[in-house]
Amino acid sequence: MSLPPEPLDLRDAAIDNAGMRRMIVAPGELPELGSGHEHQAVDFKSHIPERAAFELAKDVAAFANAAGGCLIHRAHEDRRTKSLGRYESMTSEEAGRVVDAYDQSIKDRCFPAPSWFPAKLDHDGGILVAINVQPFPGQLVGVKVRGDKEDGFGDSAYVFPVRIGTQTRCLQPGELAMYMVPQVRMTVVALEGIPEKDRQRVTLIQHVGSSRQMPKDDAQIAAVEPEKNALRFSNGVTWPINRIRAVWHNGRQWCISVDEADMG
Repeated sequence: MSLPPEPLDLRDAAIDNAGMRRMIVAPGELPELGSGHEHQAVDFKSHIPERAAFELAKDVAAFANAAGGCLIHRAHEDRRTKSLGRYESMTSEEAGRVVDAYDQSIKDRCFPAPSWFPAKLDHDGGILVAINVQPFPGQLVGVKVRGDKEDGFGDSAYVFPVRIGTQTRCLQPGELAMYMVPQVRMTVVALEGIPEKDRQRVTLIQHVGSSRQMPKDDAQIAAVEPEKNALRFSNGVTWPINRIRAVWHNGRQWCISVDEADMG
């Protein structure tokens, strides 16, 4: 089997494994109206939410616990087309309040504090704000929530959000172990970020010397189960997630590679 183009390193913080930009620092890097859309690395935000202290911290931690990403403020999604509908420029003062809100929320709610930086971008006579979040591979970032004494514990507790595709979800206790090792965490994030329509066919690379049965090239991904360390295929084959070396998009389809050295 011929190898596809060289896979992207899953630790790359600037571009995701489908070649999409994760960090936005200049106006020319903003998604285009009508064609730009939310994905694993970009989230559109039209306004500061009411429960800002938790919501902002949650969104930042979700990117930090995945492979990084960018929150673009005053970017409005067209719900009908699921694409970028319009930008709404802010004044310098408004942009400053957005950055301050993130700064305060991250200080108050995120532990440990993730690495992030804001970019104020000139746009249409005003300013847009991009909140760039770098991956935090050393450990998971927790978001503080209030306990409930009536339920038995009144001190602070923590949830661990992660960005999966275009959604954010909190990890379940059984999944935490798979997210502790940085390379395995990036693999899980990459696998869960494969769009449903693209799971119908992936290219699987089996290196010489591997003795374990591989799914056929046209196998469909049935489920990603971090709590079971399992990538399940529709033909019944299950592959250990921690034995996967790389997950990437070669411009045509998604590819999964297992290196002989990983087989043990």
